[in-house]
Amino acid sequence: MGRTKRPEQPQTPRHPSQGPLDGYLQPQTGTSGDSGSPKMAAPSTSGPALDRIESTLRDLAAAMVMKTDLQANTTAIQETLRTEIAGIRTELATQAGRITVVEEANAALTTRMAATDTAVARQGEMLLSMRRHLEDVDNRGRRCNIRIRGVPETEGSENVIEILMELFRSLLHPTPLPEIEFERAHRALRPCNVEEGPRDLICCLHSFPVKNTIMLQRSNRLCPPTLTMAARDPLATHPGLYSMSPPGETDPGMIIPAPCYLGSAPSYRCPR
Repeated sequence: MGRTKRPEQPQTPRHPSQGPLDGYLQPQTGTSGDSGSPKMAAPSTSGPALDRIESTLRDLAAAMVMKTDLQANTTAIQETLRTEIAGIRTELATQAGRITVVEEANAALTTRMAATDTAVARQGEMLLSMRRHLEDVDNRGRRCNIRIRGVPETEGSENVIEILMELFRSLLHPTPLPEIEFERAHRALRPCNVEEGPRDLICCLHSFPVKNTIMLQRSNRLCPPTLTMAARDPLATHPGLYSMSPPGETDPGMIIPAPCYLGSAPSYRCPR
């Protein structure tokens, strides 16, 4: 015996699930069985939802950047850049011209400064030579002067000529005293100060040979053996600086002005 086959039961037909937009996307079916006949067209979709969708689409389309807008913006940017670059090039050309003018002026000033420096150096040498010449002329004008330092200022020392004659007489002894003519004879022109010592005696002889004879015959009691004028720069030192030198190297008669010291502890200063 075989199994008896169960008779098949009719199943309930499934209804497809519908979404919220299926009513708008799926075609509408008619109520009658002859829905396939084209007697009636599908009704148009309408309602608030469609209005919202259309409004959203319009807003999106309005917010979208179109190709024409991009081209217009690009063209405007290019024109702006061209204008700015042209202005910069114009300014650079102007600045280049100004720099050229400044460089030319600087070169001219450099040339003038070099010429001025040369002229100033030449004038400095000329001024130095002129000053030395004036000093030489001044010294030659005082070549007959003798300055004696260390003679005390006591009563009766106002008669300078008598004091000088006595000094020269003792200096030239036993040589007879030549005839001495004084152009002038006086004390140094400064206030009398005990702390600074007695003022120097300054005399100007009328005859240079007489002055030379006195300087050649001087004794060690009055002056050092030989005095010579030191080499000096007139721009840096006072004229008339003296230094010691070995005997016999310099003619003492050419010392201008000739200094003498009376005493045992000589200290020499620049003649004034």
